[in-house]
Amino acid sequence: MRFLHTLLLLTTLGAFSPAWAANERSHKLNAYQEPSDAEREAAKKRNRGGPQEFVETDVPEEYRFPWLQVLATIAVFAVAVPIGLVAFRRAAAEQNDANSAFAPPRKRRPE
Repeated sequence: MRFLHTLLLLTTLGAFSPAWAANERSHKLNAYQEPSDAEREAAKKRNRGGPQEFVETDVPEEYRFPWLQVLATIAVFAVAVPIGLVAFRRAAAEQNDANSAFAPPRKRRPE
């Protein structure tokens, strides 16, 4: 058994070591690259806006509570819970009957 574990370990290391080595080579840091003039201009345009340029159209919509989903969930539970309880009671009764059929009768304590 120990031989199989060792063989599996060596096979795994042999199969995946080239992939691990390639992955290690790809993590080397590249030299810093200066942004081009077009990238600089685009960054300046993005950063020019501020709080003074607030427009009424930028106001997000008011949050609407998902009443339909909540009511649908309540309806599903209102239908599923009674069905589940009936099924559970039937299964418990069957289990109890099955256990009592093969078990010796219990002796009652004298009162």
